[in-house]
Amino acid sequence: MAITSKRVKWILDADVEGFFDTIDHDWLLKFLERRIGDPRILRLISKWLTAGVSEDGQWSKTTVGTPQGAVISFLPGVSNKAANSIRETIRSWRIGATRNNQSLEEIASFVNPFVRGWVNSYGRYYPSALTPVLRSLERSLVYWVRRKLKRFRYHQRQAVHWLGRVAQREPHMFVLWAQGVRPAAGQ
Repeated sequence: MAITSKRVKWILDADVEGFFDTIDHDWLLKFLERRIGDPRILRLISKWLTAGVSEDGQWSKTTVGTPQGAVISFLPGVSNKAANSIRETIRSWRIGATRNNQSLEEIASFVNPFVRGWVNSYGRYYPSALTPVLRSLERSLVYWVRRKLKRFRYHQRQAVHWLGRVAQREPHMFVLWAQGVRPAAGQ
């Protein structure tokens, strides 16, 4: 977020290698008990954690760890099903096709409560997982610009840059812009 809102001199990209491979099951379950109230879900997670691994026909018991990408992975983000549902909702709004009689501010007041809810629920712990989904809303807004402002009808890149300049001037008009998902402003 700071990269898009102010100048930075350095960026640190850190990865804790092997963290998910060595995570203690008891600690993880105690941590999850604080967030999940349903004991059936906790029991299911416990069974997944201790299910074991089958490699080359050999089954081995697991006492620690949950590898990323396994049946259960603790990288909270937006699932494919939820992402597709969000994209379908954005398409159902038909922003470019049916809302070209509305101003950008009116579209923002309609869209923002939905996006705020998605960001608060799906993007709470892993906001960058939601970025590709929110880009589909950005594409719909660019399509709206091309339909609303006739000078951009055949100039998609110029429409993107126009919308990007609006996002620079008014970064809090849309929740996705405040989250750092902004179109390119061009020169």
